[in-house]
Amino acid sequence: MGTLAQDGTLIALASVAGIGLIALARTERGSAVLANEEIARAWRRGRPATGNRWHTDGRTLWSYRLVIGETNERGDKIVYDYTAPAGHGRSKTTSRHVNLAKRYADKVVNPSVKKIPRITGYRPSRDD
Repeated sequence: MGTLAQDGTLIALASVAGIGLIALARTERGSAVLANEEIARAWRRGRPATGNRWHTDGRTLWSYRLVIGETNERGDKIVYDYTAPAGHGRSKTTSRHVNLAKRYADKVVNPSVKKIPRITGYRPSRDD
């Protein structure tokens, strides 16, 4: 496939089975990673993908090590709004990832509603 320059970054277009036509960006070190939009698109389609600072296994979406999106039991894509306007900003990059993921989400929620993982075998004492 052909290449094109975008803001001084070399972009290669490639076809990936199950995902379709994707854009690959060159990092400063010269390795190819998926362009940001493609990570969100892969998450929507339930496919694993890795970008420069975020990735997905197809069900969960991470910005750095922060979970910014999940897939619920019904298959709905839910994004946690880690942006400054929502009062939960972490970084400009994470906000950019969240805003891209919102385009592919079924629901956007406040991060304070995230489920706390259940601890197996925990029983509250009378003091709890």
